[in-house]
Amino acid sequence: LIMMLIWVLCMLVTVMIHELGHVIIGRIFGQPGNITVTGLGGQAVGEYGALSPWRRILVIMAGPCAGFLFVAALTAVDGRPWNWCMEHLHLSSLKCEWFLINWINPKLALFDLMQGQYPIYDLVIILLFSVNLFMNIMNLLPIIPMDGGMVFKEICVMISPRSGLKFAFICSFGLATIVALYLVV
Repeated sequence: LIMMLIWVLCMLVTVMIHELGHVIIGRIFGQPGNITVTGLGGQAVGEYGALSPWRRILVIMAGPCAGFLFVAALTAVDGRPWNWCMEHLHLSSLKCEWFLINWINPKLALFDLMQGQYPIYDLVIILLFSVNLFMNIMNLLPIIPMDGGMVFKEICVMISPRSGLKFAFICSFGLATIVALYLVV
């Protein structure tokens, strides 16, 4: 039960950070917005259609950027999940050498963290890191209604106002089919 609660809270934080990115940039461009949280995620709701295409693209990209900034902040605080990813990708030169948590609380030494002295903390850090990284990478796929698909749609419509939308939907459907078949197989 505790692990499920931690999972739900980590997902809520992930969704809120992502959607907050959209809303903040929308408000910078003068468009009010708010966040709707549903059982399967969330949505930034606003009048972004009134913006120019390039500003809409910036609003769309603000969600994944906020998520990646959060991953960077987590890595600065405790880079163990990042180091684990770099080790498995055989990119040892990109590993973190120091963690902010060691400067904040020297008693909470890296050795203690590596020994699993704080299992709830370890679970929260790993979940926040993994979910944010995976969700934001997947969200960049050019499949509508994900953010990557919305950017692809905006670019297609800018290139060809008459048939760009149809082309974007066809490509999005084709890629979604390929991804679904790959995952099934």
